[in-house]
Amino acid sequence: MEKLLPIDALMQEHRLIERMISQMQKELSKMSEKNNVNSKFVDAAVDFIKVYADRCHHGKEEGVLFRELGSKQMSSEHAAMMRDLINEHVYARKTTSNLSKANESHVNGNRDSQKDIYKLMNDLIEFYPMHTQKEDKKFFGPRHA
Repeated sequence: MEKLLPIDALMQEHRLIERMISQMQKELSKMSEKNNVNSKFVDAAVDFIKVYADRCHHGKEEGVLFRELGSKQMSSEHAAMMRDLINEHVYARKTTSNLSKANESHVNGNRDSQKDIYKLMNDLIEFYPMHTQKEDKKFFGPRHA
């Protein structure tokens, strides 16, 4: 039996994040077809990303894993990838915050924000699978590829 590593828990969290991203894709398709924003779903997606993906998951990566790795010697390639991953977390936070603001604007009657909601949701839908695969297959090591 193969010994579990702390990375395994982070990878399981990636699978949960990917499940939400899949639901976001389905809902974005429905909203586009109906030309109508489901603001309650957008709120739920924003909440999931802010609380689970960012505070819980990215918090463990940045506050524990990356912090500890930063105090160790690592290849320049690995160090650069870690900086890139941190920058990607910043991108996800900003995009999620902008999605929340666009949704709030839409709820308050600004129908022009609909296109922003669609774009920002799509940005997150495209971002997260690429990001989690980068961590799983490139950063976490060959055992997890």
